[in-house]
Formats: sequence, structure tokens, C-alpha cells
Amino acid sequence: PDLRHLQPVEEVWADPPAGVEVWNAYFECTPLDLFSGVIVEGRVLGAREVTEALTAMPVAAALSPTAHRRQVKAPSPSGRGRG
Repeated sequence: PDLRHLQPVEEVWADPPAGVEVWNAYFECTPLDLFSGVIVEGRVLGAREVTEALTAMPVAAALSPTAHRRQVKAPSPSGRGRG
């Protein structure tokens, strides 16, 4: 699984026996091409249609994939100017 999405193992099994590896994923990342269709609002979209719809969807700048790369200076503790 995508290890970025794993949750605490203790939620599944607090004390697993030796040799047992437990993963706790709330959801799994499944490649879109493995789906035959995605049901939305009473219709079924193919993989290409889903990709086109998601690409056209507006996204707030703070949520864009490059947002974490931007460096924003926090205000100084006095509230005057930048720190």
C-alpha cells in the first residue's frame, strides 16, 4: 500500500504475534485504469472522462501540488512587518 496513508497499527490489532505484519489503511489508492467506470450523478464516466473532469476542476492555490514549495514569511510577533 501507499505508506503515506497508513494509520496506527494498534487500531487493528494491539498485540500481533511475532512474524505478523499489520497494515492499517483507511483507504487504498487504486489506479484509475483498473476501474471500468466511475459513477457520478446518475451516469458512468470512463477513465479519460474522469481525468478530463478533474483536470478542468478549479483548485484553490493553497491546495495546489506546488503550494508546499512556496515560502511565506510569517508576521513578526509584534504584528508589525515581517519576521
